[in-house]
Amino acid sequence: RLLPWTGTPESNAEEAIAARSEHKALQLDKTMSLPTILWAVRRECFSVWLVFTITIAIFPATTALIRPDDACSTIPEDIFTPYLFVLFNLFDLIGRYSAGFVQVISARWLPVFAAARLVFLPLFALCNVQGTQLHVVFKGVVWPTFIMVAMALSNGYVSTLGMIYGPMRVDHANSERAGTVMVFGLTFGLFSGAMLSYLVEAVVRG
Repeated sequence: RLLPWTGTPESNAEEAIAARSEHKALQLDKTMSLPTILWAVRRECFSVWLVFTITIAIFPATTALIRPDDACSTIPEDIFTPYLFVLFNLFDLIGRYSAGFVQVISARWLPVFAAARLVFLPLFALCNVQGTQLHVVFKGVVWPTFIMVAMALSNGYVSTLGMIYGPMRVDHANSERAGTVMVFGLTFGLFSGAMLSYLVEAVVRG
């Protein structure tokens, strides 16, 4: 017998409904609990959290106070902060796009490279920050430019690798939930970095 609204045999429609119900039941059976997903992506989530914590701890609160200590500087002092902002956004974007094509860091080593970015905290702190109480090591334009490019590239590249690798740690049925956990790690990294930025500025400026 044909179903009047579809023209499909009733037996075939019933089989299709039964198949969909079975598929949904299998998906429910494969659904992992949130703690299980968090444990599965712990390495990637930690890496993303640490990347953004380090970046926001120093940028833009402290980097906005850096000035070129060079009478022959090719960049006027009043546009040096916008210059650093443009550098960060440009090379962060390059890092993010690069991660989509070339993955030279494996998931195993991702936390190591994320932790290595801690070096940017003292590097920026030793630049010519207005009101600094520390000894200025990196003067002029070249050093702040080089440090900012390295930080921006690593920020975009390492964080994007973490967001790529995270959902791959679970099966397809749980990849969306794993992505949500990764976004939480990113958001918590922004919050942690914002809180840490007060401490960094206090250490630098006294």
